Amino acid sequence: MKSLIYFKIFSTITFCLGFILHLAYIVLGRKYFFNNLLTTKVDAVLSIPILLTAIFSYFSLRSIKNFQKWKQVVFILLSLYLTISIPLHVKSWFSDNVSQIKAFPKYYSYFILPIMGLLIAFVNSLEIKKRL
Repeated sequence: MKSLIYFKIFSTITFCLGFILHLAYIVLGRKYFFNNLLTTKVDAVLSIPILLTAIFSYFSLRSIKNFQKWKQVVFILLSLYLTISIPLHVKSWFSDNVSQIKAFPKYYSYFILPIMGLLIAFVNSLEIKKRL
């Protein structure tokens, strides 16, 4: 039960930080963003809530009330998305550069911003099952 609470907290933090960073990338431009904002330290800090969110997502599966099929699909895709993104962000810890993130085209930020907004709403709409 507490795992869903932690999942909701860490996923909200993760998606809000991601939303802010993707928005900053669009507004500030690629050169400024990578030279001044997205450093290896920023990426390392961001990878912590991503990792915690992914872990708690798997522990939360059975704690969700009114878990319709479409919510299950979204939840599983969300868990997979987070899990897949962990190596990408953790890699900057060891390589001391964010070049792997530079490989993503600018339009990815335009694409992911509304999705992150919807995911924040989705995560916070999940309810905890009551214990029997």
